[in-house]
Amino acid sequence: MTLFSCQQKKDDNTPFKTEETSFNGYIPPAKLDSMLNEKFLLNSFYTSDNEQKEFSFYSPVASAKIYENIIDEKGKSIYPDYPEHLLSEIFFTKSGKLSSYENMNRKNKFAVIYNSKNLVNFYIRHEFDNIMKEEKNEITEYKYDDNGNLISEYKYKKKPEGFELWHYAEYKYSIENGNIIVQKNLLEKFATYYFNKSKLTFDSRKRLIKKENYSQNVLARGREITSEENYYYENSNFPAKVTKIHSVATTDGSSQTKTFQYDQYGNLIDYVLTTKPETYITTKKNKYLAKNKIEHINEHKTLKSYQMMGVQIDPDEQKDHEIITSDEMGNILLKENVKNKSEKNYFSYNYIFDSHNNWIEKLVREHTYIPKEYLNEDVEEDSYIKYRREINYSNFKESIPLKKTDLDAAEKFRKEILEQQKFYETFKNLK
Repeated sequence: MTLFSCQQKKDDNTPFKTEETSFNGYIPPAKLDSMLNEKFLLNSFYTSDNEQKEFSFYSPVASAKIYENIIDEKGKSIYPDYPEHLLSEIFFTKSGKLSSYENMNRKNKFAVIYNSKNLVNFYIRHEFDNIMKEEKNEITEYKYDDNGNLISEYKYKKKPEGFELWHYAEYKYSIENGNIIVQKNLLEKFATYYFNKSKLTFDSRKRLIKKENYSQNVLARGREITSEENYYYENSNFPAKVTKIHSVATTDGSSQTKTFQYDQYGNLIDYVLTTKPETYITTKKNKYLAKNKIEHINEHKTLKSYQMMGVQIDPDEQKDHEIITSDEMGNILLKENVKNKSEKNYFSYNYIFDSHNNWIEKLVREHTYIPKEYLNEDVEEDSYIKYRREINYSNFKESIPLKKTDLDAAEKFRKEILEQQKFYETFKNLK
C-alpha cells in the first residue's frame, strides 16, 4: 500500500546539541523505533490475523468499511443470528496518510497525528479489556529535531484518575570514527521502573552495523543484562540488504545467528536462525516457481529442552509448507497448504473490482481434505467467508489534535516521574 505525506500543525521542536562531533544529517525514525513505520502499525494491529482484508488499496482512498459474512456454497448466511456485519473501518487523510482505524470485533481503535514534516507526532490507541472490563487509552508522543531525527518518545496511559507513565526514551546523536552513533536511554515501567540503555552504530551509508544493549531484567528483579548485535552486508548487488546478524548476550555468553540469502532480483530466498548453545534452529525458504507463484517452506526444530519465561519447551519439530499464487496486482488467488501428512487444505480467493482496481468483494473458500488412511473414509470440507468493502474516494478525515490541557498535564507528570527516578543522573552514571 502506498502511503503519502500530510500537513499538520507545526511541532515545536528544538535541535539537539551534543559535542563538536554532532551529527547534523538524518536517520529515518523508523530505523530507531518500528512504531513510527505506518506499515508496522497496520500489520501489527490487523493484517497479522486478517491477511490484508482492509489495507490492500492500490490508489489513495478516503475511507473504507469492511463487512464480513459466513456463507454456504449458495451464498446464503449460515448463521441467521450472525448475518453480514461490519468488521472494521479505516480512514486516511487527504495526503494518503493513515488517520484512524477501528476494529469492531475487538473493540479497539487507534489514531495517528502527524507533525508539519509528515512524521508521526502522536499515536493513540484505545481498547477494551475484556478481563478487567475497563477501557484503556494509551498515547505515545514523538518529538524530533529540526532535521527530523527522533529525539524523544513518551508513552503514557490516560486514566480517569490521571496519567500513568509507561516508558520514556531520549535519543542523542554523534559521530565516532566516521560512524553515526545513536544513544537511547529508556525508563520503562513494569512493577517498578527499570533503566535500559542502548547504543546504535550506523555506517556512512546509514546502515545499522551494531547494536549494544544494557538492561535491567524485570523478570529477574532488576538483574543486569547486556547484549550486542552485529550486522553484516556482504551482497555487493544489494548493499542495503543485511546478510547476517550475529547476537551475543555478554552476560552468559549465549548467542544466535541469522543469515539471509537473496536471488538476482533481491528477493529473500533463504533465512536461517541458529543458537549457541544449540537449542533450536529455524529455517525459511522461498522458491519463486513463476512470476506470481511462490513456494514457502518454514521449519522450526527444538533440539533440546529449555526454559522460556518460566515455561519448559521440549524437543519438537514444526513445519509449514505452502504455495501462494497471486494476480498482477498482488491479490492472492490461491494459497495451498500442506500442514502435515494427514491434512491438506487450500484457500482460494475470488474478487470483484471497482474502476480503481480495488476489490469491493472477496470470496474466500477454504477446502480441507483428510484421506481415509487416517479416518474411516475420505473427508472433504468446504467453508466460505465473503468480505465486502465500501470504499470512499472523497470526504477525507484529518486527525483530531489532542487537547492542550491533556498535553500540559502529561508533560508535567513526565517531568515529575523523571525527577523522582533521577533519570538524567542515573544514565550519566551508567557505563
